[in-house]
Amino acid sequence: MFKVGTALVFAVIAALTVILAGLLANARYSVVFFRALTGFLVAGLLIYLAAFLFERYELPAFWRRQTRTETAEDEPDEPDADAVPDGDAAGNTEEIVAADHQQEETSERKAAESGGKDAFVPLATDGLKHVSSPQD
Repeated sequence: MFKVGTALVFAVIAALTVILAGLLANARYSVVFFRALTGFLVAGLLIYLAAFLFERYELPAFWRRQTRTETAEDEPDEPDADAVPDGDAAGNTEEIVAADHQQEETSERKAAESGGKDAFVPLATDGLKHVSSPQD
């Protein structure tokens, strides 16, 4: 029902636009009528087709943000045998975790020095480059 309603709304808008344009151009009424009918049908079919394809292939799901419950459902409960790190790989993962932790500490320290993450720092005009117009 949503697809038909959306198609009808856009088709009526297209037909009214064509009628208004035709009347302002002083076209014959028969020409205005057939152009409005054509605009109504074409706009209605295109909008219906677009709504059908969006619903069929679930395109709005691409733009929707995933919630934590959706991402938790997608993750496997048990790790794969290939995903279990070896002895050498375990050392590499520990180094990566340590580097991430150090980076977080550095960013937290910088945020604390600047007054917090949400602190407002106004833009100073001293450091801006001033551009002047060429003199004739």
